Amino acid sequence: MPRNWGQSASAIGTAGGTVQAARQTAMVGNILMTGLTSYPDGFLRHLEAPRMMGHAGRDTASITASMSEDSGPTSDRLEIRHPDGTVSKHEVGTAAITIGRSRDCDLQLDSNRVSRTHARMSRDSLGRICLTDLASYNGTWVNAERIGQKILGPMDVIGIGDFRLTLVSGMATTLVPAASTVEGGRMNDQVLGPLRVHSDERRPAVTRDQLDVLFILGRRLASTEDPASRLQVLCELMVGGAMRGQAATVVRIDTAVPQRLPQIVCPAEGAPGFGTPAPHLSRTVLTSVSNRKKPVMASNVGHAAGHEDLSIVFDGCVIACPLLEHGSELDVLYFIVPPSCGTDVWLALAALAAEQFLTIERNWIDRLRRREHAIIERELERGREIQQSLLPADLGIDGLELSLSYRPCLCVGGDYIGVVPRDDGRVLLAVADVSGKGLQAAIIASSVSSLIYGGTRMNLSLTDILRTLNDWLCRHLPSGRFVTMTALILEPATGRFRYANAGHMPPIVVDPDGAVTSLPAESNLVLGLNADEPFSELEHRLEPGHLLAMFTDGITELRGNDGELLETEGFTLMLQEHAHVDRSTDDIKSAIEGALEAFEADDLAQDDRALMLVRRQG
Repeated sequence: MPRNWGQSASAIGTAGGTVQAARQTAMVGNILMTGLTSYPDGFLRHLEAPRMMGHAGRDTASITASMSEDSGPTSDRLEIRHPDGTVSKHEVGTAAITIGRSRDCDLQLDSNRVSRTHARMSRDSLGRICLTDLASYNGTWVNAERIGQKILGPMDVIGIGDFRLTLVSGMATTLVPAASTVEGGRMNDQVLGPLRVHSDERRPAVTRDQLDVLFILGRRLASTEDPASRLQVLCELMVGGAMRGQAATVVRIDTAVPQRLPQIVCPAEGAPGFGTPAPHLSRTVLTSVSNRKKPVMASNVGHAAGHEDLSIVFDGCVIACPLLEHGSELDVLYFIVPPSCGTDVWLALAALAAEQFLTIERNWIDRLRRREHAIIERELERGREIQQSLLPADLGIDGLELSLSYRPCLCVGGDYIGVVPRDDGRVLLAVADVSGKGLQAAIIASSVSSLIYGGTRMNLSLTDILRTLNDWLCRHLPSGRFVTMTALILEPATGRFRYANAGHMPPIVVDPDGAVTSLPAESNLVLGLNADEPFSELEHRLEPGHLLAMFTDGITELRGNDGELLETEGFTLMLQEHAHVDRSTDDIKSAIEGALEAFEADDLAQDDRALMLVRRQG
């Protein structure tokens, strides 16, 4: 038999869209999802071990990974099944998506069972997709369980009213095996006849024995961690045995540059007696796969209505199935079967095998993501514990009553609260906010904490502490980062304090009668922008019974369910309402935290939040 792999083809058929194939794919998926670990021996009789030829000692293809947050999710999507049975798609990028009945929502679901603003989908710091119910009337459901907020995984099914939304994870972050270029002489552009699309009206049945082969394929793929080896498992299955393939390989084509030569991703596997031929590929077949994104078949064997007689240089059929997409590149399973297999049955069977492969690949992507996220989350939890340990623990300062509240929007945050006693009996009180949030902001905040503590213990003046901190930040902050801060050095016995503000929210003072005063906002620049900034300070006095509130803009920029910000005026009203002279600062802090929670929208926190309450006794 000639060793050429279909140098040209004059008819191509697609296997996508048959109802029977879809049902059989679902059947195989359901079998795998049950977690079965054994199967009757009788079902294994068609799965022969293919003879490995020409691969002794070959190195496994090198692997490159793109799992970092910086690369960003690019191809996750929602597949939406509407109440009338139609299906639409909605891309899930980095921006948050509001879902609801209103036309103002990013994803409108027009049904009376859907609230005007029903749910919100957004990404956390690890790039995971988080779904939050926005106090909807009928609730938001994930895999038949009602949720308030949940991190989603691939193939999770979301129920909103009569709509069913399935999250399909893109392949942008898959592990991509390396490839080698096909020699130019192994491509053929000759077309010996017209191309004709295979009719979807024929709905071939796939036998239980063939489904058994697909089940075994799923088990082997699910237990093979190396992505290059998974492609090899797929090619091995397609040759010999129940699949009756004579040779199989995986090639990578560039859909944006059709004239570019394909690349070999998985070296050819040959069935016993067929050998492992050098692949001669039909550009006609690959072009059709590229254009249609569906399995295709080319054969030189006569068929019933709906097919053309084809001209290929060997007696057999070529089947090509799209697999993974990497940007404009597409991996394609390319194999040949005997003339007797040039039927709809084998085309549908190949399509099921390719779909099975893609399902397992998505599972591997999800598994790797979860593994990576678990490692990061453990480290972030340790970081959170360290950051919490840096918060002032001993607030027992004679003459003062203090309470602190701190809530990062992520595991760790970039807000800072400092209470540092001095040797001269005074105490430094400071609140700072590092621009941005998350791990980088937390590391900067810990440096701010160390520098302020060191300067205070050295009895530096307030302006000297600010200059020292500003100099360090100008030297070490990443571009575009800065720190705002308000700080004072207070003498508890007299209430007098020196006060400086570097671009921060001015502290608020509430007297026993509920009257409110804001401390002046100095003209000092934020920290970390100008190393030569001359910082100035003011003198003020905290009277007995007066309450001083120092806070970050995570409070004033809190957004309610109506979309409006709390702002300084709203927070001031909260202080006036709860800062009763007969209540302790701890009670006032708890009441304000409750009021902030009640005001906050049912969504992921958007910023860190810090609050210090100081009341002078006497």
